[in-house]
Amino acid sequence: MKQDYSGSKLAITNMTLAAERTRRRDPLDGCHYYTGGWNYEDKHYWASVAFAALPLVIIAGVWFLSLWVFLCCAFLRCCCAVCCGRKKRRGNPRSLYNASLAILLISTIVAISGSVVIYVNQHKFYDEVFDAMEYIMNKAVTILDKLKVVVNAFANAASMASNQFSLPPDVLGSITYVNDLVTSMATLPQLQSSAMNLAIHSVLFPARLALNIIVGIVIALVVLGLLFSILGIRCLVYLLAVLGWAIIVLLLILSALFLVFRIAVADACVAMEEWVRNPTTNSTMNQVLPCLNSTIADEALSVSKATVYFIVNSTNQFDNGVANKRSNLGLSYNQSGPLLPPLCNPINADMTYRSCLPGEVDIANVSEEFDKYKCQASGSGICASPGRLTPYMYDQLIAVVNVSYSLYTAGPFLAEVGQCSFVLKTLTEITDSYCPGLRRYSYRTFVGLVMISVSAMVCLVCWLCHVRAKQQLWEAKRYKSLSTGPLKPW
Repeated sequence: MKQDYSGSKLAITNMTLAAERTRRRDPLDGCHYYTGGWNYEDKHYWASVAFAALPLVIIAGVWFLSLWVFLCCAFLRCCCAVCCGRKKRRGNPRSLYNASLAILLISTIVAISGSVVIYVNQHKFYDEVFDAMEYIMNKAVTILDKLKVVVNAFANAASMASNQFSLPPDVLGSITYVNDLVTSMATLPQLQSSAMNLAIHSVLFPARLALNIIVGIVIALVVLGLLFSILGIRCLVYLLAVLGWAIIVLLLILSALFLVFRIAVADACVAMEEWVRNPTTNSTMNQVLPCLNSTIADEALSVSKATVYFIVNSTNQFDNGVANKRSNLGLSYNQSGPLLPPLCNPINADMTYRSCLPGEVDIANVSEEFDKYKCQASGSGICASPGRLTPYMYDQLIAVVNVSYSLYTAGPFLAEVGQCSFVLKTLTEITDSYCPGLRRYSYRTFVGLVMISVSAMVCLVCWLCHVRAKQQLWEAKRYKSLSTGPLKPW
């Protein structure tokens, strides 16, 4: 849905973005609720986000402690077996064998399915993140390039004012002042966006690589564990169980880290949506793509209008008094032929915009139109053919008019800067085109992580149960077959 960005300037009000969504416990503030809203530079915000992923970290810690409990139990069992000897087991372990095999097969399928979900959706998620950041960076570069055009135009106007045309002292002083201010702020959008882009890349690239490696290792362990369990190779199953126990801890920690990413991305999207609905200059959204100071933008627009007005007026005075030789004080360089038409001044004396009258030359077409009035000059700068402008005069005049045209075309951009509408357009595009995909793919990736974590835990337990049931079955058959001879192990 398209929105109108041509309204009044942004209200200068303070606004806490995504206040309801970011209301979480803050461990750095005594576990009180965080109320600062979305702010990616606030350590309390990140602490509250990390606290939301604490349950996964606790599960990882409990799982890690259970590994040591398992190892201690296994050691004590071995000691008892050595000291007291094995006791004859009674009962038929066939039900445990069948149940563990069925659950193991189902859990392995779920783990493999979860890995597929992770690989597909986390790839799309990271692509959406990097595409969104590239879009913001391109917008920042566009703003920077346009501001450079304004800065160069002001600088050229100031340097030409002493030679080619005259400007009132107050306008000339304003040009220097505004040019210094715009120059000091020109790189702000690119610097802010570049810093955020670098921070995101420095975190996401290692996390993405670690996630892919750990998930690949878990799937390899799940498949090998299934194979060794079916074959009854107990030593390898026990080895994989210990390795898998440790790898699952890492997988749970990575799941917690990805949950932090997912929460932060969702918070950012909610903050942008709220800012687009209620734009304000005093909010943390300026950290994403900052607006320039509206006062500076308005003053730059006002000075650019005054400069364009006086440049075009000075050029018309030169054309009438010198080139068209309508003044007795005008220079004579053998100019002749049709008179130069007046330039269209797009600015009125009251600094409002005006339309061109019939017969006036638009400053956008001055180089083509005035080329018709150029004469061939001799070595002394005298016209040797019909024409109103020598080549040197023509070049100087075109250079001056081009400066005024650059400032004139920068007017809509400076107005957008003052209203911050380019940020509105950028953030609206992000919320409409990128945020839905970011939410969808991050949710699916997290679901995949939950699937593979839970199924890997179940698989690990089923390995131990299945290989033990298989050993019990073998021992039961061995005891029943003593009369007919020893039974070979499976």
